[in-house]
Amino acid sequence: MKINVFKIPKENVGSLKEKIKKLEMKNKHLETKDGWVCTFYLSSKPEVDDISWVKDYETTVADISSVKNIVYYAIYLCEKNEQCFALTYGKSHFYVRKFCDADFGLEMAKRIANENDIKQKASKRFSGRKKKEIKSFVKNTKLDSESGESVDYISAGIISDKQIDFGEKSKFGSSLIISRDDLIVDNIPATLDTIINVLNTEQARFDLPKTVEVTDLAKVSGYIVALQTQIQSDISNIETEDNSYDLVGTDFVFYTNEKYTFHLGHKKSDQVSELSHTALKKFINDHGIQDNEILNIKIDIANDNGKEYAKSLYEMIEYMVPNENVVLEGGKWKQFNKEYLEQIDSSINAIVIDPTEPQFAEILLNEPDFNKCDEVKTAGYTKDDTDFSKVKIGAGYTVEAWDLRKESTVHAVKFGSTQKLVYVCSQAMTMLDIIRNNANLKKLDNPPERYCLWLGFERSVPEKISNIRSIILKQHIDMFARKCWEVGIVPVLKFSHKTKSND
Repeated sequence: MKINVFKIPKENVGSLKEKIKKLEMKNKHLETKDGWVCTFYLSSKPEVDDISWVKDYETTVADISSVKNIVYYAIYLCEKNEQCFALTYGKSHFYVRKFCDADFGLEMAKRIANENDIKQKASKRFSGRKKKEIKSFVKNTKLDSESGESVDYISAGIISDKQIDFGEKSKFGSSLIISRDDLIVDNIPATLDTIINVLNTEQARFDLPKTVEVTDLAKVSGYIVALQTQIQSDISNIETEDNSYDLVGTDFVFYTNEKYTFHLGHKKSDQVSELSHTALKKFINDHGIQDNEILNIKIDIANDNGKEYAKSLYEMIEYMVPNENVVLEGGKWKQFNKEYLEQIDSSINAIVIDPTEPQFAEILLNEPDFNKCDEVKTAGYTKDDTDFSKVKIGAGYTVEAWDLRKESTVHAVKFGSTQKLVYVCSQAMTMLDIIRNNANLKKLDNPPERYCLWLGFERSVPEKISNIRSIILKQHIDMFARKCWEVGIVPVLKFSHKTKSND
């Protein structure tokens, strides 16, 4: 028997039961065993789905058009004192995940998984172009995670002394898969007791850099206000989720050719092929939607299979709170855990920091004036910020490669706000991608050996880069460094204090 187990926090049990009632799922069985009250809920209105290949034979096979897939789903809800678990069948995991403890599966992994036998890993990044990634491994591969990577899911072998309870291997995400030949419905309560005992008495055996849910309601309220304001801003650090796949419990759901429509009540947008901040702002402005209504916006999603479903805007957008280690993803506010922060801090602190010349410790000029000033030239730098001879993008379009060069080191210079500093990281990463792919290079007679981000901070200059408050900037600097190493270039940082913002 195989079961997919979600842990439901006490405060969410009532809401889950309301959802079950709203779905008109029927209570088909109720029993009590070992102190557990277990209720089996079955869908009362099974879905009737079209089958894609049926239409190909409608003119050949008589009456085949009436052939449909009839799909049921169920929830086995088990409660004991303060504890509650939901076992899901069919698509019911889509309904349960909103109410589950999203950290449960991976917390179990840290206690019972064999970190030297990782079979598959799914992770997410919050900077750079690569957002989601699924990797499969050969047998007996040790768990390894890179800085800036938040692990969402692993499939792994189970440590030997836990195999009697949890089987030989399992999958861990927001839920936990348990697969045992001797597992039957009657001993599910005992298995749940074992889960509780593991969580309460056993220490984690290894670290996982990941996000954990924020439970402080006062903080969440503040984040929501900041999000509403940011959505209305002309410049936003809001992104929509990468909809290449969704992880529901331990199941991957892949998507192709999605089309989107925004709606709020009777207000509706035209269908768009890509979710973007621009499209969202247009819908908000066209229909005069107020700040306190924004997060009530729904998104209708259609795909090639003819299936349509809806998600709330709140579930579809990603937003990182400035100067906080907090991100909104999947409709939940999550904080980067200690392992994630320590790993990324260690990584960026290892980047070489070039000493700043005394005359450049305090910068008064804006970037264009600074790059061409006599002091910069006297210090041995060559100005490249308007030299478009290095890179060509497309037919007749060129981009600047970097701002300054000194011997074998090129410098991308940016002074000002965190947002501007993040921008120069992205700009540098684009250039590194071009170098790596050897694409669109018109002329690079003397390729750089070192690539330096020269950052001018409006506040005090940090003693080390991990001291900055912005997790967004840390992530971008880390990704910049990784791209440098990929192409055989040494990443470098240089700091100044921007005492007056003129740009």
